Amino acid sequence: MQFQGGFTGKDCEVVLKTQTDPLGKSEPFYPEDVNSVQSFNLKEPVLTNNVRFVFNSSTDFFGRIVIYKLELLNHTSS
Repeated sequence: MQFQGGFTGKDCEVVLKTQTDPLGKSEPFYPEDVNSVQSFNLKEPVLTNNVRFVFNSSTDFFGRIVIYKLELLNHTSS
């Protein structure tokens, strides 16, 4: 995920819903207020096609958030 510096999400979480868990599993993540690409790993892998990002606040005074890049990666261990 890459934010525009000064317009970064704060108090963030990712919510992953599955067929067996329709309410979803929520996990917090903590981005830095910088322009560089940042990676966030889940504590437990989840197989889903329903991902929601929640930004409860922003580093911007008016609450704006700018995302330049968002990439979801599937990492499997063997």
